[in-house]
Amino acid sequence: MGFLKSRISLNINAYQSETRDQTIPATISYATGYNSAYINAGQLQTQGLEMDLKLTPLISAGDFNWNMTLSYSYNTSKVISIMELLLNYQLQTFPMLLLASSFPL
Repeated sequence: MGFLKSRISLNINAYQSETRDQTIPATISYATGYNSAYINAGQLQTQGLEMDLKLTPLISAGDFNWNMTLSYSYNTSKVISIMELLLNYQLQTFPMLLLASSFPL
């Protein structure tokens, strides 16, 4: 959406997506000849909001133009379901995420 001959413009985007069969690496028995495999183990829901405000030209003097763009984004992700037999999963920089039947998902 633009105002003042598009010198001020605002873009707003909201989204929601659902990823099924989220692939994650899982440790498997060495008897298979491999130590890990990728399995379809989860369902993830992501939603968010993105906004951009653009002011052009903010200042104009001869050959000099100063434009400004302000951006904002907000994103949340939620695990909807995860494979029942998956009891632990190694996150990238965190020690360990443990899932047990005593914790509701």
